[in-house]
Amino acid sequence: MNRYEFENLISDYLEGELSFSKSKEFELYLENDENARLLFLKVKGTINDMKNAKKILAPENFNSKLLSKIKNETPIVPNQKNYLFGFSPLYASIFSGLCLAIILISYSLIGPRIGANSIVDYSLVPTEKSQKSANSLVTKNNTSSLAEVNSDSLSTKNNEYKLKKNNKIKFVKY
Repeated sequence: MNRYEFENLISDYLEGELSFSKSKEFELYLENDENARLLFLKVKGTINDMKNAKKILAPENFNSKLLSKIKNETPIVPNQKNYLFGFSPLYASIFSGLCLAIILISYSLIGPRIGANSIVDYSLVPTEKSQKSANSLVTKNNTSSLAEVNSDSLSTKNNEYKLKKNNKIKFVKY
């Protein structure tokens, strides 16, 4: 017999509803296990206390009076038509303010920073040195927004820089 079987059979044993073989097995388990014996004594004491308890008689109209008081009482749950998504108007406004504050703070921490992502335009400018050298300088033109850029540098031709025979790209070994 294991502990679960023992616990299920306690009340049957006390009421005398167990067979002789089950009763002997129950008593053997009770003798071998100290915790089982303590549990058995507690259950037996509780049953005896319940049998010896004084009975209290309620008046005949007790149930009817109780039911009438329950029906006449105002409900504990407040009226739901004044609530927004389960919040009272005060708590709904506080909650929406907190949500807005969290969104604004997270945007300011994570979102783009003003001036940090300016557009950089790189263009080739020929040098004023000799025409035989095809060296050119790379200049960096910072613009603050796309609206300030007049045209696409790839689609229009730059009239200032005309390709000459000496300005071709030359491959040089190092």
